[in-house]
Amino acid sequence: SGSHRGAVDAVLAGFVLLLGALTVFPIVVGLVNRRSDIGGMLVWGALELTVIVAFATWLHRRPERLARPAQRIDPAHIAWAAALAMPLAGMIAMSPDAGYATIALFFVVLWLLPLGWGTATTLLLALLVIAGQLVHHGFSLGAVAGPAISAFVTIGIMLSTRAMVVSNDRNAALIVELRAAQTDLAAAEREQGRLAERTRLGRELHDTVAQHLSSIGMLLGAAERAEALEAAEHVARARTVAADALAQ
Repeated sequence: SGSHRGAVDAVLAGFVLLLGALTVFPIVVGLVNRRSDIGGMLVWGALELTVIVAFATWLHRRPERLARPAQRIDPAHIAWAAALAMPLAGMIAMSPDAGYATIALFFVVLWLLPLGWGTATTLLLALLVIAGQLVHHGFSLGAVAGPAISAFVTIGIMLSTRAMVVSNDRNAALIVELRAAQTDLAAAEREQGRLAERTRLGRELHDTVAQHLSSIGMLLGAAERAEALEAAEHVARARTVAADALAQ
């Protein structure tokens, strides 16, 4: 269970790091090529990295957000998805190389939104990225195929991730049930042991008392048939046997 949980956490953390790395990539390319609009790229890139760092900090302080993809709409998740997407849109408008970051962005969006909403939002973002590429950089096969393939790949990854989370939950539930069954079995065994011990003690007590009563009866019978002095001895012995039985 712990290993599955760690694997799921690592997937999200990995895609957040990937988003940061792919945000830096077009800036590096722009610096190497000495693009004239590198200033704008730096501004958008710095804004995107700031949002990524803030998002990572928010996740770190709320580890429950790392545990599983969203199952319901959360306004905070919508706000983070929008905050991550907007600076990246500015970078894509300036450089087609920024489009590579969409694969990481799509995954984060799919994590922050329920599966149906996340899938629809991812496909919409892919269409917007394609439109932005075509408007600002002209038609190319990569401008169309890249975002489309990224969207479908990340949807597939998210389906696998959600299946992993479901399997993890089932295994955790089975472990809880198994531990409860073990506890009940141990309690039943202890109770059975107590009952067996009570039965044994009861049997021993019954046999002991029966023996004492038999001895008392024999002594009193002998006292009835004996002379006074001997009868007194039999009665005294009977009294001793009765006292011993009472003590036990």
